[in-house]
Amino acid sequence: MSKPREKGHYLLVASTSESIDGKKIPAEEMARRRFEVGLWGLNANTPHKSEIKAGDDLIVYLAGIRGQAFVAIATAGNVYFNAVNYSADGDALSSPPAAVLELTDIRHFKRNVNIHEVKDRLGFIPKGTIKWGCVLQRGLKRLSQEDASLILQEGGL
Repeated sequence: MSKPREKGHYLLVASTSESIDGKKIPAEEMARRRFEVGLWGLNANTPHKSEIKAGDDLIVYLAGIRGQAFVAIATAGNVYFNAVNYSADGDALSSPPAAVLELTDIRHFKRNVNIHEVKDRLGFIPKGTIKWGCVLQRGLKRLSQEDASLILQEGGL
């Protein structure tokens, strides 16, 4: 008999986007739009998208100057590849996503967790580096159980 699969833990990164008319759409607005419809688009170069399974934890991080905080957790639903009708990002300029991830049971943290408060305790951020933000690029990051637990605890969940 095979051992049951352990729950995965992932970090979804919302970044500032650009609208069709050239205006900046802040990361918090992009995340809000995705939360409202319970869908998150994943680009072709997004790592780990084929590893996510229903029931996995998805912690949401807002990138950018006004963000830099962990703000919510959701549970992964289905992952749809080659989804053509994704419109959660509204007027944000981007190519159609390679996959669309369902978000269920979205819970906002009691307090946003500023990354500067926890980055030195997170295993996925190299210690002593000034350019730590590069590890958050590409929209999706696999987390260890320890890192996920730390972020959730700091967020009051």
